[in-house]
Amino acid sequence: MRIILSRTDSIGDVVLTLPMASALKETFPDCTIVFLGREYTRPVVELCRFVDEFVVWDEGVQSSKFKVQSSRFKVQGSKFKVQGSKFHILQLIC
Repeated sequence: MRIILSRTDSIGDVVLTLPMASALKETFPDCTIVFLGREYTRPVVELCRFVDEFVVWDEGVQSSKFKVQSSRFKVQGSKFKVQGSKFHILQLIC
């Protein structure tokens, strides 16, 4: 199962979101947690051992695996898609 957590605003809010990765790994130990965030938050997110991948949200920037732009998101039933990769759970935190 692939789960994407998204927090694309300030770094403090990103830090407050990271415990959710731990809770999800505890509930779904074999899942892959992907964090969608701004490039400047990457060093903080990568310190969280429960996050498996980081995807850059900065408009027009390509990560190694995804090109992420608002037009690239698609929801199909219970699946969330980022240009070619499907996720079972999307958690947008506002």
